[in-house]
Amino acid sequence: MWTREQIKGNAKYVLGFSYWKALLACLIISFVAGVSNMSGSSTSYMITYQLSGSRFSWRIGGVLLAVFFMLTVIGLLFGIFVVNPIAVGKCRFFIANRQNRGGYDQIFSLFRSGVYLNVVKTMFLRDLYTVLWSLLLIVPGIVKSYEYSMIPYILAENPQIDSSRAFAVSRSMTNGEKAAIFILDWSFLGWMILGVMACGVGTLFVAPYIQATYAELYEVLKYKAITIGATGVDELGGPNGYTGEREPGYYPYYAAPGGTAGTANQSPFSSSRTGYQTNFSGEHQNSAAPVQNPAREEPAQSESWFEQQIEKEKKDGLES
Repeated sequence: MWTREQIKGNAKYVLGFSYWKALLACLIISFVAGVSNMSGSSTSYMITYQLSGSRFSWRIGGVLLAVFFMLTVIGLLFGIFVVNPIAVGKCRFFIANRQNRGGYDQIFSLFRSGVYLNVVKTMFLRDLYTVLWSLLLIVPGIVKSYEYSMIPYILAENPQIDSSRAFAVSRSMTNGEKAAIFILDWSFLGWMILGVMACGVGTLFVAPYIQATYAELYEVLKYKAITIGATGVDELGGPNGYTGEREPGYYPYYAAPGGTAGTANQSPFSSSRTGYQTNFSGEHQNSAAPVQNPAREEPAQSESWFEQQIEKEKKDGLES
């Protein structure tokens, strides 16, 4: 079973050599996401002010109300077609940053990858389903938000994946893990309070730590999904963490090639559960059945779309 101390420790190790790069990435993302909220909030204040005045102000308020509605629609579309793909790009950056390969161009890479519309559709469905579940009661909405929480990371590694498959894989990853992820979220509360006390600016400095931790969480949940057969290296790629010799201060999630699982290389979760979906056709098998270690796959088979893109970008950079 993975622990908060384990993945947070790995996140701190990664940020030890990449914190300022990760901070700049978070600033870029925060700026883009904030653009969609600025105009709407300021117009809302003007409407409230005008509606509290005279008859003439009511006429102005009506115009402002129409403007506010238009800005709200524009902000919604901006979120769907711009912010969501950037959110997936953010996940791609932090996954790559685990190997110190994170580049700022990865934040915007989904706009030029040829799979932009698939990412937009899948992220829109995730948001829509979360809202619809929240209309029933608050609790189902919260539960579903955790069930869908790995979808941006799945799209970051394989933006070509079908929407239904992305939901199914995320469901398998978070099955039995939602309470632990919920506690992980609350474990950052102290940092967020300190950030708010620093005039809100401090939250930006905490953001790289939080995002790096969730990248580590995705990696351990992906290992779980591969091991139980819910996905495979052909769909999400194999282990993209530190392989070979163990890096100082970094707790590996995978047995190194030629090594055995246990102690330092111990699997981060218990494999004694049963009833998981283990293939793409929807059939079920007992998870106790022997599963081939994904770390032993050939590199050519374990490279995901995400990893291939990084190699392609590195080659293009050398040629230019």
